[in-house]
Amino acid sequence: MTTAVQKASQASHPLSFIFDLFRRSTTSTTPAHDHHADVAQAWSSLQQNYSRLHIALDELEAKEGDVIEFSHLAQALDLPADIIQSYFDTVCFTCIDERAQKNVHNALSVGVPGNFCLEKSQCNLFARKIVLDCKAAGLSKIKLMPHAKCGAATLAVHEEFKALGWDTNTIPDILIDKKSIDYAERMATTISEEAQRMEYELDVKVEFITVGEIEPRTFHNAVGSMVNVTASDSLDLTRPHLDPKLFNENIDPMFNISGFGSDETIVDRIKLSVDIAFGSHGMSTDIFSEENPYLILMVADSKEAISRAKNNIVPMLKRKIEEKYADKLVESYILDISDIKVAA
Repeated sequence: MTTAVQKASQASHPLSFIFDLFRRSTTSTTPAHDHHADVAQAWSSLQQNYSRLHIALDELEAKEGDVIEFSHLAQALDLPADIIQSYFDTVCFTCIDERAQKNVHNALSVGVPGNFCLEKSQCNLFARKIVLDCKAAGLSKIKLMPHAKCGAATLAVHEEFKALGWDTNTIPDILIDKKSIDYAERMATTISEEAQRMEYELDVKVEFITVGEIEPRTFHNAVGSMVNVTASDSLDLTRPHLDPKLFNENIDPMFNISGFGSDETIVDRIKLSVDIAFGSHGMSTDIFSEENPYLILMVADSKEAISRAKNNIVPMLKRKIEEKYADKLVESYILDISDIKVAA
């Protein structure tokens, strides 16, 4: 029986010409090699870094679903000591998009698709939890960072247009970018109003990531998803977090997904990232295989969070993944950071 993934791999990938160019450029001795040197370098770097993470997991003899002490993985990967972030003065809500992370500085990056634009029905609840979490951690600055060419915003706009009976085939990018900003500003207003009701002072801003700040512009190069899972459905800003930007800089581009919300909400976010990675704007089966599967790294900050990831999120995700993708093309691991001690 032919699986959905096998069918997809038999079809011509929309980015096949790019992958072929990568491969030809890496080995070519013709003048074209010089012309495509930057492409070849990017391809070689991706291959090297992607293999590095798999080699580290093999070195630790990790199997799918295992709980791994993050200090062991960090040692195997020779990661810097400050990759665990325990202190920050700003919380940035970015998209899960791996390309947006480099624009976050001196802040905790919380990845939510399109700044909650696909989770509108829960925005009031989320705003209340965000204010409560900031108050508990003594934080007073929030930044929402929508970005150009946002896939989540595109889906949200399509849903709006379909509901109105409008044509969804000719929606210009500039309109989607405008709507992306609108969604973020709407959520910023909701958070600010909730903070006023709770009589807690919060500085809430919106900062748009332009198309010039997104690389690569036309496709996603993420080879996995990193999920910061907490014991409950809150952000738990008083706990250490694995900084996705620093992790991505040292290893691979990975989607940044927050464990903020219900188990179902988290699974939906992870599933969205997998769909993007295996879709026409992702690396697809040109990269992913049983030998080099798409990796989901769930970062757990306590025994309760480990239990939540292992007993709730992973089984639910596995069922959803297996409905669409062949077994062994996606693997999940749990990284235990509960014993990490970092001075504030």
